[in-house]
Amino acid sequence: MRVWPGDPYPLGATWTGTGVNFALYSAHATKVELCLFDTPDATAERERIDLPEQTAQVWHGFLPDIRPNQLYGYRVHGPYEPEQGHRFNSNKVVIDPYAKSVARPTRWADEMFGYRVGDPDEDLSFDDRDNAGHAPLAAVIDPAFTWGADRPLRTPGHYRHFAGSEAKIQLGVPLQLPAGERRNFKGVLKSATDMHVSIECDGQLFELAIADIDHAKLVPDWDAVMRGQSGVGTTGQDKPKKPGHRPSQKPHKQKQPDY
Repeated sequence: MRVWPGDPYPLGATWTGTGVNFALYSAHATKVELCLFDTPDATAERERIDLPEQTAQVWHGFLPDIRPNQLYGYRVHGPYEPEQGHRFNSNKVVIDPYAKSVARPTRWADEMFGYRVGDPDEDLSFDDRDNAGHAPLAAVIDPAFTWGADRPLRTPGHYRHFAGSEAKIQLGVPLQLPAGERRNFKGVLKSATDMHVSIECDGQLFELAIADIDHAKLVPDWDAVMRGQSGVGTTGQDKPKKPGHRPSQKPHKQKQPDY
């Protein structure tokens, strides 16, 4: 198995397209072994590989022969000094704290503890049994995602602002208008993209293709436009004022502004 120095960042297992970079932070470890497992049911690792480099307390290595879906864990060597807060135990396989996918959950057993369960010294004792068959395992993932025919909507900002506005839309004259079809729509604009608009008329929702629209008139909710948000349709006496609108200078015709 080829092992290269790799990089200390990003932490965790990172598929680069040509191999996998492994990086694990530990300020007090003296050695870190990467353990490779073949299946979730494996009771022991297939191979142990020492991470060759340490940079700024990060142990790291690059394995060009590893591919996504590889199961792995770590054995971390270091001091076992419970009184000092150090409980390194290389007999125990531990999961990558930066794992992006968990391939096997913990299978609880006494071997999962770093000390001997039931020992008179309790958690100050040391357990030298191997837990490889019980430890949780991580898996290397390929973060690429194929969207297929799906595409972002890329709705222009002015369309988003006018959603909820009063709208009057007239379709172009087709060569032959089917019986019962309408050309004129007056209602509330519900949504709009660069391909279609949705307008609610007389309690019905109509989807219209942009290419079919001959004329459109919008009465936007200017308060929402100025906030950069979509508003709700306004009707009658609550119609908003357009930008630059000046109230009448005659006191008896002035209205209290809405805030």
